[in-house]
Amino acid sequence: MAHNDQRNRKLSALAAAAALPLAGGAVSAQAQSSGSEQAATPMEALVDADVDLNFRYRFENVDQEGFEEEANASTLKSRLTYNSGTWQGASLTMEFDHVTAVGSDKNYFDTRNGVTNTKGFDGSHPTVADPEGANLNQAYLQFEGLADTRFRGGRQRILLDNQRFVGGVGWRQNEQTYDALTLQNTALPDTTLFYGYIGHVNRIFGPDDDTPPADFNTDTHLLNAKYTGLPGHTIAGYSYWMDFEDAVALANRTTGAYVKGEFDLAITPFYRLEYADQSDHGDNPADYDAEYLHAFAGVKGQRWGAKVGVEELTEDDGSNQAFRTPYATLHAFQGFADKFLGTGGFNGTGTGITDTYVSGNVSLFGATFAAFYHDFEAEDSGDDLGDEIDLVAKRSFGDHFGGLIKYADYSSGDQGTGTSNDDTEKVWLQLTASF
Repeated sequence: MAHNDQRNRKLSALAAAAALPLAGGAVSAQAQSSGSEQAATPMEALVDADVDLNFRYRFENVDQEGFEEEANASTLKSRLTYNSGTWQGASLTMEFDHVTAVGSDKNYFDTRNGVTNTKGFDGSHPTVADPEGANLNQAYLQFEGLADTRFRGGRQRILLDNQRFVGGVGWRQNEQTYDALTLQNTALPDTTLFYGYIGHVNRIFGPDDDTPPADFNTDTHLLNAKYTGLPGHTIAGYSYWMDFEDAVALANRTTGAYVKGEFDLAITPFYRLEYADQSDHGDNPADYDAEYLHAFAGVKGQRWGAKVGVEELTEDDGSNQAFRTPYATLHAFQGFADKFLGTGGFNGTGTGITDTYVSGNVSLFGATFAAFYHDFEAEDSGDDLGDEIDLVAKRSFGDHFGGLIKYADYSSGDQGTGTSNDDTEKVWLQLTASF
């Protein structure tokens, strides 16, 4: 009952704050920071809207040792996005998603469809975490009636920096969004300040609740500051305080900074250096301290690029806890095969991880081709956790269509990911259409 009361208070606060743009819409038009044409009435703003329709079809094949069968997932995501016009600095965004299986959904485990995903069992299939269903992906009011300030209240996408700590998991068919209040300010020269309060997280496993949970009730505060006044360079700092009613072991406090940049030469060198410290927070029963380090450097030309980097999520030897990133877009890190979503990534228990990688890309014939190689080790012991090769090719066809082919080949090391016979190959074929 206490949890329900607390959740209701959070949702009431979100609703009240979301109404502020309408209540405050009478502030002087002189304060409006948006240069777009303003509607004369709220009804005109609602009618003078942009409506976008997007489709993403994907076929995903997973061949993973230990399973009797391969996974073959054929899914279609349909998205309708409504962006109203602006009245007195206020506007409305609504976005609806629907994910459906094209053909049978019984030859892969989508976390909800009842297919067996236990290794060694007859008829077992690997996981493709794209459950079917319809959901309200975004629904927020935006207010830009104050100079250099943007306020959003409601269900929204939040993508901070490279999404290593807060992202939308946009690769999966069901996106991760947040019931939140966010404030962004650019009043200081070359500086962007961001604050967000999150009361609820809508995860990729929805819309139907089951295991894993489709959503979390949270008490999260996000602070992020970014400075771009040095030509070609960015300096940023952040502090994220995450507490969870439904998953207390994920609660953490993370504070860090990064610098990135490039140099304007005939062949352009670029780099990124990042460090963060993390400790337990809120109701987390564990007492731990862990660190995050990420560094890469590379060079690029007009149609090509190459880089080498290392990313490390450390563990706390005394508590069997490792650095965790529960809001991250994890698919973008540690290989496309997603073998380390738990170890040193999501739940943070057990072994930290060091990912040493190289990558290259080239643009030819209107398409972009990229290749990656990852070598994984346990951060503390140095045990071999395997290696992975990733390949991707993508191309746009006119203004409305696009295609992608992607491949991942993970080979288990001495320790694998904590299980035996874990070699995994994945292939994706994807088509998109936007109108």
